Amino acid sequence: MSNLVTARLSEKNIGIVFGCFAPCHLGHFNTIMQAKRENDACIVVVCGQPGDRGEAVGLDLRRRFRYMRELFCRRREGSGYRIR
Repeated sequence: MSNLVTARLSEKNIGIVFGCFAPCHLGHFNTIMQAKRENDACIVVVCGQPGDRGEAVGLDLRRRFRYMRELFCRRREGSGYRIR
C-alpha cells in the first residue's frame, strides 16, 4: 500500500501526520494541509489493525488508505503520489 518515493524526499523538511482517519474529518484535513504548508513534503500514515474502530464503522484499513489517497494525492508522471 505504500506510495512513498524516498528519492524525492531526501534533504527536505518532511511533515508526518499519523492517524486512524476513521473517518477522516475536517480536523484531520486541516492538520494535513498545515503540515503540507509548513514543510517541503508531507507523509500521511494511515494506521489500523484487525478489529480496530475503523472496522466498527465499516472502514477497514484498506478502505481508509484508499480514501486518504484519493482525497490528498494526485498521480504524477512516473511512479509515486504527491499531496496536492
